[in-house]
Amino acid sequence: MSSPVKGVSLPQSPVKGGTPIKVPGTPADLAQSKKSSRTSSPTRSTGEAQRFVHQNSDDEDYYTTPDFIYGGPFITVNRPSPFLDTGTPMNLPLQGTFKKSFAYFSLKDRIPVILTKIIDYLSRDGANIKSANGASEEDLNNFMQSVVKLKNDLVTNKDYDPFTLDTPNAKKWNIWIENQDNKKYFNNTWMFTECYLYRKLREGCELTKGLQNFDYFEEQKKSAFDNNVELMCIVADKMVNMVHKSEKDKRKADFVTLLKICLWANKCDLSLSLGSQVNLIQAAKDATEKLRLNPPPPPPPPKKGKKGGKPAKEAAPQAPLVISHDPFQMILDLKDKIWKSAYITPVHKKGSKNEVANYRPISKLCILAKVFERIVYDQVYAAVRSSFSPTQHGFLKGRSTVSNLILLNDYLTDSMDGGAQVDVIYTDYSKAFDRIDHNILKTKLYRIGICGDLLRWFASYLENRSQSVVVNNYISSWVKIPSGVPQGSLIGPLLFILYVNDIDLCFHSSNLLIFADDMKIYSKITSVEDMLALQDDLKRLDEYCQLNKLDLNPAKCSVITFSRKRFPMIHPYELKGQGLVFTFQNTTFKFKCSCHRLATLAGVPLCKQEAPPTEEGKEATPEKEAKEGKDKKEATPEKEGKEGKEKKEDAPKQIPCPAKMTVPQAVMFDIVCDNTGYELFADLCLAHFLVAQKIVQKVRFHVKDMPWFISDVTEKDFRYVVNACTNSNFSKEASSGATEGEGGAVKVIKADNLRTLGQQWNQYLTDGVFQIMAEEYWTYPHVYRDMKKYDPNLYRKLQYAVAILFKGDLNYRKLLGDRNCNPTTGFEAALQGFIPAPIIAIRTVKAELICGLPKGRWDQLTAADEKWMQTGDYGVIQYCPKGEALKVSDRPCMDYCQTCFGVICPEHTDI
Repeated sequence: MSSPVKGVSLPQSPVKGGTPIKVPGTPADLAQSKKSSRTSSPTRSTGEAQRFVHQNSDDEDYYTTPDFIYGGPFITVNRPSPFLDTGTPMNLPLQGTFKKSFAYFSLKDRIPVILTKIIDYLSRDGANIKSANGASEEDLNNFMQSVVKLKNDLVTNKDYDPFTLDTPNAKKWNIWIENQDNKKYFNNTWMFTECYLYRKLREGCELTKGLQNFDYFEEQKKSAFDNNVELMCIVADKMVNMVHKSEKDKRKADFVTLLKICLWANKCDLSLSLGSQVNLIQAAKDATEKLRLNPPPPPPPPKKGKKGGKPAKEAAPQAPLVISHDPFQMILDLKDKIWKSAYITPVHKKGSKNEVANYRPISKLCILAKVFERIVYDQVYAAVRSSFSPTQHGFLKGRSTVSNLILLNDYLTDSMDGGAQVDVIYTDYSKAFDRIDHNILKTKLYRIGICGDLLRWFASYLENRSQSVVVNNYISSWVKIPSGVPQGSLIGPLLFILYVNDIDLCFHSSNLLIFADDMKIYSKITSVEDMLALQDDLKRLDEYCQLNKLDLNPAKCSVITFSRKRFPMIHPYELKGQGLVFTFQNTTFKFKCSCHRLATLAGVPLCKQEAPPTEEGKEATPEKEAKEGKDKKEATPEKEGKEGKEKKEDAPKQIPCPAKMTVPQAVMFDIVCDNTGYELFADLCLAHFLVAQKIVQKVRFHVKDMPWFISDVTEKDFRYVVNACTNSNFSKEASSGATEGEGGAVKVIKADNLRTLGQQWNQYLTDGVFQIMAEEYWTYPHVYRDMKKYDPNLYRKLQYAVAILFKGDLNYRKLLGDRNCNPTTGFEAALQGFIPAPIIAIRTVKAELICGLPKGRWDQLTAADEKWMQTGDYGVIQYCPKGEALKVSDRPCMDYCQTCFGVICPEHTDI
């Protein structure tokens, strides 16, 4: 059969893969056909049919529709579809062509809903909008039509429309659109399309006369603030104590706390909720109610008691299921779940490498967890230092294996010089760190004064931990840890020391020295009774271990007898019915004093030979001269400073040109803001803390220059939040418990401290301590590694900061180049060279890209919940300490003038 030719009618039989059409055969059909031909567009004389164009190019059918109609059935022409039924492949940009990606879901479902809500808002409140903005009906209709068209273009995957505004910003966008390889909404990168949508949305207002300053998200942002005022009052009450000058350790702890509040405040993202209000208090109550209606399975029933014995104890009643809405409790309830998980690396100790027992399990913990542990460790150590046993020399400041050995050496020398022998029993535990019972540990912590919130924190630290073993890049399954403290942590050794701190009570006639879990029990032996007394102490030690659920390993315990006698007294020491290995040492000790080393020990007078007294004259003269010289040096500047100050007050302040400046004029901290409302409030609290503690002198807030991603901060939003805090009259009675209605003392939450904070922030804005900066680049579609190319002036401004805090998911995506990078890639490598200053990035995870995870962690979280990267229930705080050196710029400053005036610029007044 010959191939079909244009103008030739084919038989009306269905073709495989095509769509059959009805054959006009009856007169009625022919009449209908003629009627249709009159109303339809004319075809070409050659017989070629009108080409069919499917309107929705996002639909898969678009890529399998026919090109021609031959008067017969449709002939299917398969076109290559850009849509793939998969997630975003590794190292590719996030875009809407991967149908299992969050980018596709956002473009297909989320953003159309956001645009629909804007249309509904314009229809519902059109009269109020016109009145508030002085707009006409035509302005409102034109803007509404532009939103409708934008939504239709998105859902049908049209090409980008160029901007019609005659502004420099619009011209830049048109150049960027023209340079795109893919100009369709879904086919291009998610970052470009999403930024284009919000920029195009703004153009709809700018093209009208009366809506140029209209913020179509303003009502949602104001409601977001009002819904979380209670949380702000709670934080403001705690901020009163944080802003006072405090010690270094407390400052560290407060900084970490505020940083975590900033992190979890990022859950208040209206873009993720599609414009619906996010109330963290109500969310906590809803979660509590969900737990109440669907509680976890009850604990197993108690075992039956033995016949004739005591009845089995009843199971303790379950605690009420409550999720706190206190922000300071939230950072515990919502803290990153990976902090309690650890990868175990087996480290070989000795013996055969084929025996598991010959390996020590070392935990590889999250670095942020270790930083937080260090803060807790320093404070707890200082509080309980006086209660440490003097026999313990492990992991304590001023004590070490040296101090432990010298004490034993001193005892052995004295005893043997007196003609006595010394029996030393060396003991070792079996898996000591892993056997610590949490309930016993909490009891012992309580006895030494650790109680209340701190004791509850330790309980939380110990419970619900999990671990996985990594050997040769193979990862075992995750298991819960019912007991013990993590080895490789900072707090683990301290907790073990406190756990065995009362072990001295076992020994009535013997001496002991301890280094962590290694112990030496020793006694001077002059008779058989002395050896029996040492055996009794060993027995009491075994009883102590059983009571505290520790296990001494007789195979690793041994006895060494030190004596100068040729035939010393020997006793068969036993532990758990097993004889201990015996060794005899006939040694003459040469004791050499080392005063400069012993002086570092914690006030223990070990050295019997005092150091020779120093001549006062030799030391007095330099000290006296240094003191006198210091006084002379300090006296002159003070006097000169006062005189110079009087002269300089009259002279105008000279500001160095930013292009020539290599040392900033103030210690500045930058915050690249994300959401307004409660999240901006948390950012302001952190900034206030840094200024009040004199850590920095100035904080610069980088905000958007137009309504962006629903709840992103603009300068108008910033001032609204500060003024709303200043004028807040919030007052509410709430129970002192975790939720309302549970009884207990009535607590009144007021806005007194919130108003005080707002007043201080207004003053900071007036004085220039807080500065608002709205640069265009934050609404560009470019990732941050390209900032030097598109806005070198902003990059240089960021270099003035001692650190930059990037908030939220959009900033995180731009930091990582909006690519699906390998989750184990380090944070610094993921920044791809963007290091204007040290960077802190915090975000609750709401997009499918992340870096800096340990190997296997991404698989672990994905196995537990495939959509864990879309919910915002996980958060990260990441830090890159590197920063590019600030050098003299090779271009003039573009802020104020076209001409560079040199090193001192008369135009600048605010740097």
